[in-house]
Amino acid sequence: MPTADGWQPFSVCRDLQEYINTDHSLDPANGCVMPALSADVSRAEPPVKDAYERKKTALVHRIASLLDGDDRQRRAWNIVALMVARSHELRFSSPIGLADKIIEAGRD
Repeated sequence: MPTADGWQPFSVCRDLQEYINTDHSLDPANGCVMPALSADVSRAEPPVKDAYERKKTALVHRIASLLDGDDRQRRAWNIVALMVARSHELRFSSPIGLADKIIEAGRD
C-alpha cells in the first residue's frame, strides 16, 4: 500500500532485484523513467530539471532511510546511479548473454 507521499513500501534487496532484470529494463514504457528521460531533461528548461531533481532526490532519501551508517546518503546516491546505469545498459545490450552478465554484476 502506498505511503501518504505516494511511495510504495521499499525493500532495498527485493526492489533492486526487481529493478535490475531484463523484463523491467527492456520495457521502457513501463520501466524507470530516469534512463529514458535523462538526456531530454538535461536539455529542458529549469522547471523540468527542478522537478526531475526533486523526484530523484526523494528516491535517494527514501533509499538512504533504509540504510545504516554515517555514509548512507552517499551510498544511496551510488545505488541510484548504478540502478539507472545498469537499466540503461540493459536497454542497449542486444545479445541476451551480455544482458545476463550485466544483471549478475548488478546483484553483486
